[in-house]
Amino acid sequence: MIRRATANDAEAIYRLEREAFPNGSWTREAIENEFKDNPLSESYVDIEDEEVVAWLDFMITFNSATVMSLAVKPSYRRKGIATALMLLMEGRCREEKEEPVEWITLEVRAGNEGAIALYEKLGYRYVTTKKAYYENGEDALYMIRSLIS
Repeated sequence: MIRRATANDAEAIYRLEREAFPNGSWTREAIENEFKDNPLSESYVDIEDEEVVAWLDFMITFNSATVMSLAVKPSYRRKGIATALMLLMEGRCREEKEEPVEWITLEVRAGNEGAIALYEKLGYRYVTTKKAYYENGEDALYMIRSLIS
C-alpha cells in the first residue's frame, strides 16, 4: 500500500535507508528536516506487512522535479515497488497546472546497476557524471527525463 509519508514515518524511513544503502544514506536529522523544514518536499512510502519497505522523496520546483531519495528494502526489490513510486511521482508532476513540470532529474550511484537499469527503463537518460558526489567518494550519474510530449 503506497501512501503519503508523514513525520511519524521518519524512524522507519531512517532504518530503511540504512538497510538499503549501507555505504551511506540520509541521516535521521535530514529525514526529519524533509518533513518539518522543506515545504517543497513530497514523500511517499510503501507499507507491506505493517512495515515501511520503500520510500520516495522528491521536490517540484517551478517546471522541474528532483528525486531526492528512492529506497527499497533489499528483500522487496524487483517487485515493481520502485516503478510504482516513480510513476506516482510522474503523475503528481503531470497534475501541476500552474507551471507544468517539464523535467525530472536525479542522481544515482554509478555502481548501482539495478537502479540505473530501472531509470533507463522509465525513460531517464544519462547527462553527466558528478565526480566524488557521495560522502564515500563514489561518483553519481546525473540523469534526466522529459515529460514534454
